[in-house]
Amino acid sequence: MITLKIKYKTTEKGLNLIREYRKQYSSVLHYAYNRRYEGVGETDVKHQISSLNNTTLIRSYLKSCAVKNATQLIKENDKKQLIFGGKKNFIARCKGKITKDEFLDKRLSKLYIIGEKNYHGNRFILINDDLESFTFKPTKKDKIILSIDGRYKRYKSILNKLYHLQKDKRIPITYQLDNEYIYLSYDESLVEQ
Repeated sequence: MITLKIKYKTTEKGLNLIREYRKQYSSVLHYAYNRRYEGVGETDVKHQISSLNNTTLIRSYLKSCAVKNATQLIKENDKKQLIFGGKKNFIARCKGKITKDEFLDKRLSKLYIIGEKNYHGNRFILINDDLESFTFKPTKKDKIILSIDGRYKRYKSILNKLYHLQKDKRIPITYQLDNEYIYLSYDESLVEQ
């Protein structure tokens, strides 16, 4: 599995919408993580998540991604309790060295969207044909263009391959999105074939 980290630019409105998605996604992820840590099964957690407040932007597929992400986080941390935002930031907040808003901003998780072949690689994010931008389309009415920073032109040949594979529905591409970077994860063996 290969992951590319690419800096992007978008409009202020787009950044605010991405931040709101991340805020709601983080609530779902933290809830799912805590339930999975307690030993609740994935299916039961998915049913419990549907009753969460203030998660109207997070559709059912993103909720499933959050549950899978929570399960993955538990495995990565050897079943140790995780402090979202980091232990260092938590201690700094307790000592009053950072504000509540700064701490809450650091607690925001990346939007994690698992790729699917049948949906041109991913349901919500696509590589555009110009190979210099991505389209994040969480709903039919919301469409955000994420332009690649000029320093990342070295990825153009890889993005070209991924673009054609996604167009032909031959590769799943998993994305993570924060307010500054977009992360693409894909199976390198599928690209080489």
